[in-house]
Amino acid sequence: MLLSRVFRLITPLLWGLLGFVVGVMAILYVWVQARPSPDFWHEPALHHKRLAELDDLSSANWADYVAHEQTQFAGLQRLVDRKARKAAPALPPWHRFSPAGKANSLAYEPNWNRSFYLAPQTTARFAVVLVHGLSDSPYSMRALGQAYAQAGAQVYGLRVPGHGLTPGMLLNYRWEKAAQAVALAVEQAAEGGQPVYLVGYSNGAALSLHHALNQHKEQHSAALAGLVLLAPALEVSPLAGFAYIQAWLGHLPGYYNLAWVDIYPEYDPYKYNSFPVQAGKEMYDLTQSLLQQTNVLNDADKQRMPPILAFMSATDATVNASAVKTRLLDSLNDPRHELVLFDVNHQAEAAGLLRHSHRQLVNQLRQQPQVFNLRLVSNQPTPETTVSAQVVEYYRPAHHTDVQPRALAYEWPADVYSLSHVAMPFAPDDPINGNTPTGKNSTQPVYLGGGGVRGERGAFIVSMDQLARLRFNPFFDYVVERSMAFMEQNALDNKPADE
Repeated sequence: MLLSRVFRLITPLLWGLLGFVVGVMAILYVWVQARPSPDFWHEPALHHKRLAELDDLSSANWADYVAHEQTQFAGLQRLVDRKARKAAPALPPWHRFSPAGKANSLAYEPNWNRSFYLAPQTTARFAVVLVHGLSDSPYSMRALGQAYAQAGAQVYGLRVPGHGLTPGMLLNYRWEKAAQAVALAVEQAAEGGQPVYLVGYSNGAALSLHHALNQHKEQHSAALAGLVLLAPALEVSPLAGFAYIQAWLGHLPGYYNLAWVDIYPEYDPYKYNSFPVQAGKEMYDLTQSLLQQTNVLNDADKQRMPPILAFMSATDATVNASAVKTRLLDSLNDPRHELVLFDVNHQAEAAGLLRHSHRQLVNQLRQQPQVFNLRLVSNQPTPETTVSAQVVEYYRPAHHTDVQPRALAYEWPADVYSLSHVAMPFAPDDPINGNTPTGKNSTQPVYLGGGGVRGERGAFIVSMDQLARLRFNPFFDYVVERSMAFMEQNALDNKPADE
């Protein structure tokens, strides 16, 4: 009797819940159908097995990894030839997967979507492993690698698993496998007996930090001489923690589009424009793992950490800029570490229209001593109480209140109001992302650095925010100068006493 009564009470609730779920799924279905449809380059590795990564990287070495890349990129060439040539309508000439298109990196040598090695241009003094960001490729670290090689570094540019091929390969991305790839690159770099530095950008910086935190657990892991972190992804939106729900829904028939945060045309030869939910979930999981590890470090663990040099922009739409302080440098509490923070351009005509959220971090760093060395790059004041386009480095050592200003030989471009997350590793003369299309000719891939197109909103098939985002770093040479000084100093500190 009681059971029957309970059943009568909850039956309407169950029907109501079912109706709600069906209604939500119906609305979701309509929304999904209105989104762009995935194409062959959005398909997972299950459909293109020649593009899949090695199953087990824990027993692989650098030679194995690079040899397998040869197979992968040969498979990509066949895929593009077979699929793209049959596409109807034909892919436009600006498309990354158009066989004859200028954005098809397979037509260029070297192909900067692949792992690379750069020999030192002088006597080898140290080795550097470069780790790019999520959806990027080794191309994003190319200019840094060339600068380091010219200064006497053996440079290994790693292609992180899932990258450089098709965006669909990120549907199988796992940060643990990416961490294994970082480890094998470090092992290769250490074979020469020189001090080894990890230089990571964005998610690559997070992977580099993970390696440093765990290097003592690996039996054959070489000790790092230092870490250079560019716009490190140490904290992302907490909503990414629920990405697994959307990723699961993306496996349902008719809802495949939900597996993607963005589906954009692929016009960049060295970066995916489309971004899967799985990749965002893995980035979030990695940041949570790093947070857990840094929270439980004891004094011995902190002393074991290599010196860290971090570069960050006060404005960053991809990651939380404050996390490099709150989640890392404050936790390590060690004066060997340093943060270089790029302020906004206070002279820009649009400066008065900027949100003030970035000021919180800048003011916090300026107003009190820190447990790490700080270099703030900001506009130079003028006698008229205004500021100039020239920039000054304000250096304050750890635990000090006094600030040491140093004028720099750099200035803000007139039309740039801040750095961006994607700009950090690119030089102003980068042939694709730079300030001017230098080197643009018949053998040059597409030029994407000029965001000055104007017209009616909604006319483009991609977001105007994406097109207007700064893609080069006007202070790139300063990043090279500062990171080289950091590596050279620590290379001396790591030099054996009998040398």
